[in-house]
Amino acid sequence: MFIMLFMLSDQIDPNKMYTTAEVAEFTQLSTMHISRLADAGEFPGSERKAPVPRSPRMIPGTAVIDFLEKRKLNQ
Repeated sequence: MFIMLFMLSDQIDPNKMYTTAEVAEFTQLSTMHISRLADAGEFPGSERKAPVPRSPRMIPGTAVIDFLEKRKLNQ
């Protein structure tokens, strides 16, 4: 698992915005869990594409990399 997270952080573009589905795939967590983590502030800078409740959430690559780095330290 550690090696996989290390490899993933190299593949993530820090300048790109990712959907919750893409982040869920990177982290092997559900999209709902990623949404809850974003609501809890685990992905700083995440935002919805439009100001409506069902609008897709976009998460910055830097926040995804930071999240993966934290998970590496906790394993």
